[in-house]
Amino acid sequence: MSKRTPLIMQAIQKDIDQMKPFEIEPPDQYKTGKAKRYYEKQCHKKAWDYMVYSNHEEGVMVQGLHSDMGVPHSWVELPDDIVFDGVLQRFYNKDDYYRERQIIKIVEFTLKEILQKYEETGNIGEWFDFSEIARSRG
Repeated sequence: MSKRTPLIMQAIQKDIDQMKPFEIEPPDQYKTGKAKRYYEKQCHKKAWDYMVYSNHEEGVMVQGLHSDMGVPHSWVELPDDIVFDGVLQRFYNKDDYYRERQIIKIVEFTLKEILQKYEETGNIGEWFDFSEIARSRG
């Protein structure tokens, strides 16, 4: 990974600060026990990691778009309207997350389905073809 410049660090901090008011304390069973880090451009991998390594069968890995940018994104939805954002390594209320991140859900996968997709493709992330949606957005 490339070295983070001061400008990139500013953008990261702005991202974290923007979402801070919407951060929630999840029930213990959802906590990762890891430090809150920022995993730039690793949303698919970190959502996959959370689902597989925490073994939350009741959650789903979601793939969609940041509607303001048209950029593919993955996150995890858990019961009780809790969202885990793998890039930010934080938990949020689902409604707040969708509104503030301007997220559009396209498809979701259960733990069983993501393991099956991995076995079929060897890929741990972007299984939905976002290119057609991106083209339609012009």
